[in-house]
Amino acid sequence: MSISQKIFVSAFVIGLLGSAACVTFAASGDTEQSLEARITAITPSLCGQDRHACSQIDLVATSGPLAGKAITIRTDPLSFVGGRPIPLKDGQSILLETQTIDGQQHFVFSDLVRRMPLYLLLAIFVGCIILVGGWSSVRSLFGMVVSFVFLFAFLLPRILAGDSPLLIGFLGSCVIMTLTFLITHGWNAKMGSALLGTFLSLLLTTALAMSFSSLAHLLGLADENAVYLLQNFPHLDTRGLLLAGIIIGTLGSLNDVTISQASAVFELKAANPRLTSKELNQSALRIGRDHIAGAINTLILAYAGVALPLLLLLVSSSNAEPWSILVNRETFATEIVRTLVGSIGLLAAIPFTNLFASFFAGRMGPSRAKEMGGHEH
Repeated sequence: MSISQKIFVSAFVIGLLGSAACVTFAASGDTEQSLEARITAITPSLCGQDRHACSQIDLVATSGPLAGKAITIRTDPLSFVGGRPIPLKDGQSILLETQTIDGQQHFVFSDLVRRMPLYLLLAIFVGCIILVGGWSSVRSLFGMVVSFVFLFAFLLPRILAGDSPLLIGFLGSCVIMTLTFLITHGWNAKMGSALLGTFLSLLLTTALAMSFSSLAHLLGLADENAVYLLQNFPHLDTRGLLLAGIIIGTLGSLNDVTISQASAVFELKAANPRLTSKELNQSALRIGRDHIAGAINTLILAYAGVALPLLLLLVSSSNAEPWSILVNRETFATEIVRTLVGSIGLLAAIPFTNLFASFFAGRMGPSRAKEMGGHEH
């Protein structure tokens, strides 16, 4: 990457970080009624007119303007949905929500504080990347950070502000794709081939998602989170939100497929400089067929993992309703469209990337082809 490109990327990232800080600061004002507290004692108690068993929890606030204040709450009876007990113990930190009723401040149990295990898992993840990939893999981590910053500093706020989720999702994916490719792989013919292949695949994915979500009359209301968002942000286009999710979800797999396929083409050219563009394309397609099977399987299993409760519901309901009725429901139809559209986009990425990579590599000298060789993921 040239000095000017490094300056551009650095300036862009700094700007995004500044925007993210502003977004975080603005959001913090909306959570001023939440605070953390540490449990000091849990004692049995009685609640309600029927005097049923519950627990009294004594706490000390550890955040916000009430830090150090002693607080007492009653839980009834320490359960979430389904009556599952919440594992609470002395010394544990929890989240409370404050409610003002008739001028008096009341505190209600909200959730457990679970940040530390997440920080530990993140540290293990970063350590594994560096251990396996070496310090050169730090570029991949930096690209991942840039993607998240862009999502939270630009893409999500613009959607909440009322911009088209489909347009913002597509343009945002293109920006994320370009920045991560530049940061991770630098600017060269191989990266350019992968970038162009990814862009065309995203276009196809977007067109298919728009067409079949319309044909299937998907409204984007199958996800209860979307319904909740619509209650708080009635201007949101839930169907556009569904389409944006499909586009962004497919992008990660496309990144891996296209850069691997472009690398394969340049490796073939480096191994046999006499290969023409047509011969490179044919040979790389054979390699791509092996790669695409694993990539599609990964995508489908990822969707299946996220939708596992939904799949269990499908199996458990199969005796009550015929499959033809079940798959017709929007909840299931949405996941089918999401999975198949993403898989078709991945399939198309192979020939798209091959065309560009074969064109560039076929016109490249032997020494330059060897320099461009080297398989990347």
